[in-house]
Amino acid sequence: ACEGPEFFEQAAGGTLFLDHVSELPLDWQGRLVRFLAERRVRRDKLGAQEATDVRVIGATEAPLSELTAAKQFRQDLFY
Repeated sequence: ACEGPEFFEQAAGGTLFLDHVSELPLDWQGRLVRFLAERRVRRDKLGAQEATDVRVIGATEAPLSELTAAKQFRQDLFY
């Protein structure tokens, strides 16, 4: 299993499908929002950011509007 920027690096030039995106912890949701905005990944806190070309598709059966209202899913990621 991959953790951190390895997901994006392995999907470089392709598509990263996130099934059950509603189950991502809030800190990972924040990382995903940051990646979608910047299209860059950082290997560690001191490392340089690297541009990555990845299409991200998320899916879930959970009621995201309800999870967003309950502060269990980020509003900016829901948008």
